[in-house]
Amino acid sequence: MFLLSAGKNLSGRTGIPENSRKIQEFLSTLQSKYDVIIYDTPSFSDGLEYILAMYGLDNIIMVVEANRFSGELIDTELASLKGKGITSLGTVLNKYHAKRS
Repeated sequence: MFLLSAGKNLSGRTGIPENSRKIQEFLSTLQSKYDVIIYDTPSFSDGLEYILAMYGLDNIIMVVEANRFSGELIDTELASLKGKGITSLGTVLNKYHAKRS
């Protein structure tokens, strides 16, 4: 396993190149070395479709925060991704608190 952080390290630099051409070259290199690459990206409300298109991703596992978005909005986003050739491999419900009886 290899982990590359997009956040700033102590030197103030990230491991990910900053312009889109360099990002594409960098991701091509990663894709030639690894069978599976997992990207942790911002939420849809932060422009995720742009990020997915820029990275050239073909599959997604969506993590959905409980009670934050409607099921209808999630379905709409998944349909939009499918229309762009991005397949949903599943959905994870995050921050769900079950009521105790």
